Amino acid sequence: MGFQDFTVKVTLRAFVAVLVFSIVLMVLGLPFIAACLAGLNIVTFLIYGWDKYASRRYMTRIPEITLLSLGAAGGTAGALLGQELFRHKTKSKAFRLRFFAITVAQITVLLLFCWLWL
Repeated sequence: MGFQDFTVKVTLRAFVAVLVFSIVLMVLGLPFIAACLAGLNIVTFLIYGWDKYASRRYMTRIPEITLLSLGAAGGTAGALLGQELFRHKTKSKAFRLRFFAITVAQITVLLLFCWLWL
């Protein structure tokens, strides 16, 4: 299995986990959007923890594109919490710069949405 195949499989599994968490949270009574965001942030946090665990044991790592994709999809809070709590990806300047750009873009879109529709 090549690196690209591994990346696709890990990313798909992460989003299936998000779907499962979201459905469970909706069954528990959360509104659709809140359940999706909560599920995404829970999975993102857990994946950051797993990647830190894997890095310390020289196991196969979660590709950075997967970590960034989860953040870009809305898991920014879970990613930030995972980075701080697990002390993960805090030294990689390239990763931090890309993550910062994603966060700024999300805040910009949110502010634009609030300004136009509220």
